[in-house]
This record gives sequence, structure tokens and C-alpha cells, in this order.
Amino acid sequence: MGLLAAEVQEVAAAVQEVAPTRGHSRPVRLEHHEILRFLPDRLGSHPRLNIRTRDVHLADRILSGDEAARLYLRLSTELEKWPKEATADAVEHLAAASSFDPVLEELQRITATADPLPIEDWNRLDLLLFNIDDPVAAAFLPRFLIAAVARVMLPGCQADQTPVLIGPQGIGKTQTGRGLFGGPFFGDGLTNRFDIDDITRLQRVWALELSEVDGITRRTDQEALKAFLTRQVDIDRRKYARSSEVIHRRSVFWGTSNGAPLRDLSGSRRFVCIALPKRPLPLEAVASLRPAIWARALERYHSGVPWHSSREEEEAISVRNADHQQLDPWAEELADYLSTKKAMAPFKAADLLGFLEVPKDRQTPAIATRLRQVMEAIGWEQRRPQIGGRRVQGFYPGA
Repeated sequence: MGLLAAEVQEVAAAVQEVAPTRGHSRPVRLEHHEILRFLPDRLGSHPRLNIRTRDVHLADRILSGDEAARLYLRLSTELEKWPKEATADAVEHLAAASSFDPVLEELQRITATADPLPIEDWNRLDLLLFNIDDPVAAAFLPRFLIAAVARVMLPGCQADQTPVLIGPQGIGKTQTGRGLFGGPFFGDGLTNRFDIDDITRLQRVWALELSEVDGITRRTDQEALKAFLTRQVDIDRRKYARSSEVIHRRSVFWGTSNGAPLRDLSGSRRFVCIALPKRPLPLEAVASLRPAIWARALERYHSGVPWHSSREEEEAISVRNADHQQLDPWAEELADYLSTKKAMAPFKAADLLGFLEVPKDRQTPAIATRLRQVMEAIGWEQRRPQIGGRRVQGFYPGA
């Protein structure tokens, strides 16, 4: 798009004020302070930075990074020369000074126009969202939605519990998340690299779907996955950025799965498994009640309601999650082998791997991690206590 005629006239008038004082008739190269002064008028509005997408928003359009880099071409005329780098830097500077979070603006709009969901419905979100009667989900879901609000209001706060909807394909697990958080604020596509692309993908949305959690936990190193899901702050360098950046998390995760998603029960408190029947979820009801749901979540947040599960709730979640664990074939073998040998503890990892007939050339750190996770799942702990004046590392019966 070229400059509008009115904009051209404004440029000419501005240059007439400046050019005579410089004593030449060639295009006037604007100084930095002039760029900052004229730029909002030339753009038609003050630029604002979307802190999630990093796009620059104007009153009537979104200015991409490439468009900002080429903006000097649009603004320069036969009367006025806009320096390339200074113009792009000015856009970035002015936009950053007026940054905004679209999710926060959405919550503010909702609270100004919607009444909060009745408290009796808020306490039965299991029924409202999924048409199920599930006390564990009923206790957890309000806390999860308050946590989602907290991540907007207090970026980087602790919010490390994720619902995992377990049910057949086609019933609307993903669509429920999208309807609840809003299409523009819901995304997917997490890889198993957990790199800056994943960080950027997470930062852009309010909720990131962990699609097919059973596949993610099967393909992914469990320690790396747990670390990524529970992180509160990411420190990394965005592509093309000049330096590393501290990125406080403003998002939560929304898990979906067709089968048992858990491999490591020791870390399963981070997931809350919610089993769904083979029938469509109430998508239209969720969409219609979305403003009321978030109005209530925001009211609960401002009222100081905790968004972390209580100890009793965590215990109920752990019992629930045990029904949704992927059984490692080593678990049964080791449980049978160790059932009559507790008095012989501790057991060294090498001895257990020998029992499992794992060749020495395959006894890698990943195999050691798998062994530890299986042993913890069947009630054993890897410790290094002091016995007889020396440290003895091995697996001991759990307390």
C-alpha cells in the first residue's frame, strides 16, 4: 500500500518546516528525534506490541516484522528520506513502550460485559464441561482455570498441573479446549526438542495442547518433559534477537490422549487424568458459557482462592492416575524378582540390569533412568545412605 494523499500532504508540510533550515532542496533525511515524532502520524496510530505474538498492532492492521523492516520505503518520498534502520528501530521502540497482552484485554472485556458463572455450576465444572460425574475433576478444574488466570496476571507464577482428557477420537477433546480458551489463544504443535521454537509456540497462546499425551510420554525423555512442563521462566534467544531474553510464562497446558498417558508415576502429579465416555462433549454449552466461566475464574483469583491442589486432592489425583499408567514390561519382572528379596537390599543397578538381560553395551543413561522410574513405580527408592562408615548406593525398599 502507498501513502494516502492526505499523508503525503502532511509529509510535505512537515518538510517545508524543516528543509529551509538545512539549506538544500534534496530529500531531507530525518533525524532520530524527528522519526519518533512523526512516525505515529504517518502510521495513522501509535504502534503497540503484542507481547505474545511479537507483532506490532496499528489501529487498522498488524505490521509484521518484514513490513516494519521495509517501512522506510513506504514512508520515504521525494521530499523526505526515512533511514532504514532508524525507522525500524523507532517502530520497535514506540511499540514496546505501549505493549499489551491480548489475553489480559480479553479478560478485562469479559469482566466488563459478563456476569460470573453461578458458584454451584463453578463447583461442578466436570458436569458443565464434560457431562461427567467426577469428584476429582470437580475439585481440580476450578483450580486449573484460576491458574490460567494467574499466569496472565502474574506471568511466571507456579502453575504446573495439567488436565489430560482421556477418551476416543472425535468426541471433542481439542475443540473443548479451543472453545474454552478461545481460538486465537489456543494452539498445539509441541515437539520433543523443547527448544526456542517450542518456547515461542507456548508464548503465543494462552493454552498449548499436549496432543496425544500417550505418544508424547512414550517418545520423550521423561526428565526433560517434566522440566519443560513445570518451568516458570524460559531464558533463551529468540531467532534473530541480539541477546538472550527472560520469558515469563503466561500459558498453561491442555492435555488430550486416546490411551493411558503416564509412564512415570513419580511425576504424575503434574497430570490430572480425566476419563471421558464415548459420546460428544457439550461444545455449544461451553462456547455459550465461556464469558461467565472466565468472569468467575477472575473473580476467584482476585478473591485469593488457591490454584494449587491441596494435599488431599493430590493424593486423590495420584490414586486416579495409577489407573492410567502405561505398564512397563520390566515392572512385573522386577516386582516378582524382588518380592522375596527385600532383606538382600540394596540392589545395584548393574545387577538388576543383568537380571533383565540388558547387554552392557546398551546400559546407557536412558536405560538407567528407565530402571529408576520402574523401581520407584513398584515401591523402591534409589538412595546412597551411610552404612558402616561408608556410602552405599543402590535401590532400597521405599519407606
